[in-house]
Amino acid sequence: MQTPYFVEYRVEDVDEFEASADYGALTRREKAHQRILRVTVRIGDYKMDNSTPQGNGTAQLATVDDDVMALRYALWSATDDAYKSALRGYSAKQAQLKGFQTPPTADDFAMAKPVTQVDPLVKLSIDQPLWRSAWRRRVDGMRAMRRKGVCDGHPVFDSWCAGSGGESLSGEQ
Repeated sequence: MQTPYFVEYRVEDVDEFEASADYGALTRREKAHQRILRVTVRIGDYKMDNSTPQGNGTAQLATVDDDVMALRYALWSATDDAYKSALRGYSAKQAQLKGFQTPPTADDFAMAKPVTQVDPLVKLSIDQPLWRSAWRRRVDGMRAMRRKGVCDGHPVFDSWCAGSGGESLSGEQ
């Protein structure tokens, strides 16, 4: 068995809110929170390892409730998957390189001083009643423009529309 010479862990904590409307009526409002683990394992050495131009590693969803044991399990599982994938990739790359008369001269990876980056968490905070009232005012304004014939389309946020008389609206509506 090959020993990894490099392992990278990345945890992305994604908190998002999305709303959709059709013809001035809110049709969907959704809040989602997820954590994505990305694990990269490199087998071989800096000169030649399992990496490919398509990338390597694995990504998995992890718990969002801060359960330490569940997070440890997710990290272990993702690391195991990434390691097994790296073993397969290394073997395949070695077999593929045997078909070349001249092996590649550039190293697969460069030695560098380790860097640790931990950014502060940013919490998504939406005052939904306030957001709804602001959204409603915008939609009502768009409805009034449609009644005047300014815009012959339905209100959409972050888009544009143009009227037959040369009028136009663009940007955040």
